[in-house]
Amino acid sequence: MKMSSREGKLVIFLLIIVALYLSYTYLINPQMQDIDTMKAEIVLKENMVTDMELAEAMIPKMESENAELRGQLNELLSAYLGKVEQEDVILLINEILLRSDVLVDQLSFSDFSSRDSGAINSEIMTVELPLDGTYKDVLSLLSSFWRFDQNIFVESLNLSGENVTEEAIDGARDSIVSGSTSIVFMRVNDENAANDPIFEWFLDEGYDIENPFLIQDKNTFFNSNYYYIGKDVEFYNEKYIPFVDIKNHWIEPIANIFGENGYISGDENNRFYPDNNMSRMEFVILVDKLYRWPIVDNPVELTTFNDSNLIMAMDPNEYKILQKAVNSGYVIGFSDNTLRPYDKISYAELEYFSKRVPNGESFNWQDFADILENEVGITSRGRDNIDAYATKAEIVYMLYYLNR
Repeated sequence: MKMSSREGKLVIFLLIIVALYLSYTYLINPQMQDIDTMKAEIVLKENMVTDMELAEAMIPKMESENAELRGQLNELLSAYLGKVEQEDVILLINEILLRSDVLVDQLSFSDFSSRDSGAINSEIMTVELPLDGTYKDVLSLLSSFWRFDQNIFVESLNLSGENVTEEAIDGARDSIVSGSTSIVFMRVNDENAANDPIFEWFLDEGYDIENPFLIQDKNTFFNSNYYYIGKDVEFYNEKYIPFVDIKNHWIEPIANIFGENGYISGDENNRFYPDNNMSRMEFVILVDKLYRWPIVDNPVELTTFNDSNLIMAMDPNEYKILQKAVNSGYVIGFSDNTLRPYDKISYAELEYFSKRVPNGESFNWQDFADILENEVGITSRGRDNIDAYATKAEIVYMLYYLNR
């Protein structure tokens, strides 16, 4: 059958519609999707370029902030670590070993060498210690290093011995162990780092031919030709055991604080005698430990006092502490130009001293006697007689009050 003219036109129109549909579906639409995708990628790239330009603009500021933070970190670490010198390390090791019953028959010191610590240019020195002693004594020796807050840490430890198991720990404290440990000292290799000496040397004319590393009394706080001026006190002291005569005493909690920090100590029977009096020299030693009086340049000798014969015959270490106190203005002589270091100290003298330390400008014993009565319930003899002698407990609480 022959199509009519109208039907032919419809067929042609239908073919055109199909062709247009197929062209849109398979040609135009994919291309439009590709164009949309490319536009999105262009926007993303443009945003990335903008972000990169902003980040690039921030680089100088970030570099400046980073340099500032590194400088602050370096300053803090430099102030903390300081420039400990090798001779100080040797003396410190010597001081700790002298107060230990552990046998250390040799020491091996490395030179200070650079150590990459990232933020700061530092150096370390390693000391190798072979150990031989009771388990308890070895732990006490290591505790001396662990309690030293600055510059030093225990890097490695090897111990062997019998009966040091968990089950036999009580017996192990008296068993013999041997081994070795590595003690590392760190210092800052920076010109701006604080110079942090640990010891100061002084001349004792009667000791100049002796071995400066010898010590007569293991419990003496200082040595003969040098003394410790660093920031840490605790490393000198064995682990604190509460004094046997302060149990239930009103000073007990404060005495424990002072004992733990090495400010006060007991006798060979671990007694503190809180109700006894204290000599002027004992008080000077106590407050020197507490306040760390500065070393005065070119200190004046104490030969001008009328009791100079007694003063010059003192132990060199006591003399050095008393000299610091007098030269710093914390201690003055009596009206007869004497210092009387071994006389008992009175409430009046304590009042005079307190006015010369931070937070003590307005201190007076009458007001402090009220504080003692209100806070711990004791009546001080100094309320009625300012020239009477203070007890050790009152003195410790006074120093606690001034520093709390």
